[in-house]
Amino acid sequence: MENKRHLDIDKKINEAMDSLEGLGRAEAPSFFYTRLEARMEQDLAPTRGALAFFSNPKWSVAMLSLFMILNVGSIFLISGEGNGEVAEEVATLESFGEEYFSSSDLYGYQNGF
Repeated sequence: MENKRHLDIDKKINEAMDSLEGLGRAEAPSFFYTRLEARMEQDLAPTRGALAFFSNPKWSVAMLSLFMILNVGSIFLISGEGNGEVAEEVATLESFGEEYFSSSDLYGYQNGF
């Protein structure tokens, strides 16, 4: 029984090996690699969308420069206008502090009424 089983396994192995003898190297269809490269490049290419122009470095640098110029300009405008307002706010805060946190004699103030 053991010997017959061993012969069956050997027979199946030989059949499998014989079926592989006629096989050659797998070959791709003609122009397969050029079509594959074109498809991969198409997948990597930016899609047309609302923000597709940012993929162009010229537009990205131009937008960044415009953004920086607007920020610097707004900083200069804000710092130029705020000098008088800041002094007025400091004076208001000082007068508030003097009214509510003065060092006057609170005992005499309360007993005066």
